Amino acid sequence: WGGQGGDSLHRSWAASGGQAFGGSISNACIDYRCGAIELTRSEVHHNKARGGDSGDIGGGYPPAPADGFGGGIYTNQRPFIQASHIHHNQAHAGAYSPGPHGPYPDSIGGGVYMLASSGGPGGVENSAIDNNRADAGGGFFIANESLSIFNSTISENVARVCGAGILHASFEDSLFDYVTITENVVLDSPYSVGNSSFFCPSGGGSGIYRSQWADNRFPSLKNSLLVNNWGYGDPHADCHGTILSRGFNYTTTCTLVGNLNGTISNPIMLGSLQDNGGLTPTHALLAGSLAIDAAAPAD
Repeated sequence: WGGQGGDSLHRSWAASGGQAFGGSISNACIDYRCGAIELTRSEVHHNKARGGDSGDIGGGYPPAPADGFGGGIYTNQRPFIQASHIHHNQAHAGAYSPGPHGPYPDSIGGGVYMLASSGGPGGVENSAIDNNRADAGGGFFIANESLSIFNSTISENVARVCGAGILHASFEDSLFDYVTITENVVLDSPYSVGNSSFFCPSGGGSGIYRSQWADNRFPSLKNSLLVNNWGYGDPHADCHGTILSRGFNYTTTCTLVGNLNGTISNPIMLGSLQDNGGLTPTHALLAGSLAIDAAAPAD
């Protein structure tokens, strides 16, 4: 919980709130000895990174509440997340105290906030990231370095502004293989304020939002499901910005570029998020789904 801004009773200004980093785990390391977070068969749930409230002012200078980053995990290294479940975490901005209002705060990375400064290995495998919430990047915020996500589910995350499933602002192409991204929701697209306006000024992208800040690098999908994400007034809720296909992907509203072999745009009949016998919750393919046995033949 970020510290609350100091009050002002006899002066014309009061302090703004303090920022919060990592509701459960914070790995804000900039030393050469830094190591990555490693989670295996772990659960990170029901945590909150909440920015501090603004100070109560008696004069005219508007203090501001502070931002919250990484409701579950904040890291500036590529994390290793294997066979783990990250759910029901929240990044939350602080509140205004009575008095004039300063800059509007916001929150980024409800489940995981990764602002990687290291090019070392890392990735997400056999995991689920679901039911997390933030203003931007409800499930996952990926910035600077790329991230590989394999055989994982990103579902039912919520963002107020953009990128409910994933907000991608990396300077490298990220590789998503056998990933299900579904039922993520943006609430107020295209409204955008605070720090989130820097990464996603146009809002939307409930499944994946590729930020123009990403310097022409792309999220890259293969054998993946990017379907049934939605946002109010957003006809292309599955994605915003260019998403690169390496073949055999399934999407209802996203326009992919690249290798479009095996692409399916018809409904593919997914079950609800539940325990289907694996290590984490998944969306099972229902009987008769077009996606059954429809991955790349070599895979």
